[in-house]
Amino acid sequence: MLGKLIKHEWRSVWKIPGSVNLFLLLYTLAGIISFHSPIWESDNKIIEALLIFASSFYFIMITLISFIVMIYLTVRFYKNLYTDEGYLMHTLPVSQKELILSKLLVAFIWTLITGIVIIVSVASVMITAVSIGNNGISVAQMWDAFMQMINVQFLEWFRELFGISFFHGIMLFLAFSIISILYGILMIYASISLGQLMQKHKILGSVLGYIGIHTVLQLINTLTLTPLMLNMSNDATVTEVFHSFIPYCYFSLGESIIFCIVFFFLTEYLMKKKLNLD
Repeated sequence: MLGKLIKHEWRSVWKIPGSVNLFLLLYTLAGIISFHSPIWESDNKIIEALLIFASSFYFIMITLISFIVMIYLTVRFYKNLYTDEGYLMHTLPVSQKELILSKLLVAFIWTLITGIVIIVSVASVMITAVSIGNNGISVAQMWDAFMQMINVQFLEWFRELFGISFFHGIMLFLAFSIISILYGILMIYASISLGQLMQKHKILGSVLGYIGIHTVLQLINTLTLTPLMLNMSNDATVTEVFHSFIPYCYFSLGESIIFCIVFFFLTEYLMKKKLNLD
């Protein structure tokens, strides 16, 4: 049944985030094509103004696209489970855990896709700009230059600076990225579930719940980071700073995993025992 829920959820939500991401890719492609045209060398004031507007719009879009996708998925979660639609959803022969998992997985995939699209877009624009600005250096040449940087000396420097291997660092970064996405989504789910406990102004309650949870977690992170900072002497080297920071990274990762579990089961509990539909 979980598979059917995921399939239904995907079919219900893909149009908005899919359209937003596709628009960004097409806009990026148009920008890359324009880089190879003489339009950028034009002295026409109107064309210059249009180019400035197009560039500004791109940066605004890069900044807002993740926010737009997350807001849409958040509204979808709230409307589908805590408004009139919830009367139907909660009568399905599925558990609250399956309802949450189906929405969590789809939201995670679209958040991940959006992040990848943004990275590809920015990287493509930067590579094109650098290529044109350096008399037509090809992408293959840039890649060869990058691979030459990842040599034995670089790997040794990385291990000496961070105290872990380069591969270890990549795996740590990927783990953080995955857990951070789940953490953000589940914190929103928990906040919405807390907000719906209010008889009126449930959206405001959800916002206040999110602020409250975020504030408490920031306080916890500050308290855990303080001992690390206090143990760091004023004359500590850069290497000592990074070596001391790696254990904190693992602690923070473990802490995030624990809170993901807490948010999930809190959402499930409130949905199962404290459901308060409009």
